Formats: sequence, C-alpha cells, structure tokens
Amino acid sequence: MEILISIALVAFVLVAILTGFTQQQVSTQKNFSKNLAVTLAEERMEETIKFPASQLIAGTQVDYIVPTGGTYAIHDAEPTHPDRMRRTTTIAAAGDLMDVRVRVEYGYTRGEYPFSITLSTRRGN
Repeated sequence: MEILISIALVAFVLVAILTGFTQQQVSTQKNFSKNLAVTLAEERMEETIKFPASQLIAGTQVDYIVPTGGTYAIHDAEPTHPDRMRRTTTIAAAGDLMDVRVRVEYGYTRGEYPFSITLSTRRGN
C-alpha cells in the first residue's frame, strides 16, 4: 500500500513539473513574438522619422515579416508561414506636420492577427 501511495505521489509531482515546463515554453514563444513586434515597430519608426516632414510621402505601406532563426525575412506579399507578422506604416498629412503610425500585428491564427503593437508620432520640418 505504501508503495502505491509513493508511486502516485511521484506521478503527481512529475505531471505537475511537465505541465509547468510546457506552459513556460508557450509563454516564452509569446514573449518572443511580442518583443520582435516591438523591435520591428521601433525600427520602422526610426527609419521614417530620420527625415523631415517635407521629405515624407503620405501613404500606406504593408510588409510581412517571417522570423527565420536569429534573423527575419521581409516580404511584400503575405507568405504562408504560420509565424508571420504584418507591419503597416501609415503616413498622413496633418497641416504642416506629418502623422506617422507603425502597427505590427502578430500571433497569426485562423486568418487573423489577434495581437498588435502600435507606435505613432508627428513630424515637422
């Protein structure tokens, strides 16, 4: 009887440890995606705001990013990769200023991106 109780206790502890490990892996993947989305938004914002408003062209640009190992590939058309992200850069005139908005959507599942990061600023001459 004592052996059965010991085996049950060990099995319970083992299942608890494995469950925690699996949840940690999922959490790590979600944090990686969010961190990459923030980095991609910041990079595009920095690329855009280094120019004065007079040199910015109003419009919208969409590109898709696929993480590949330690880097990422940028595509003009939506790829079929399951870990893809969509980055939308919108520049709009606001009087003498230009509004710049960068939105990175991530977590693609079932035809939609449920999560997003948005950065915005206003540029003058």
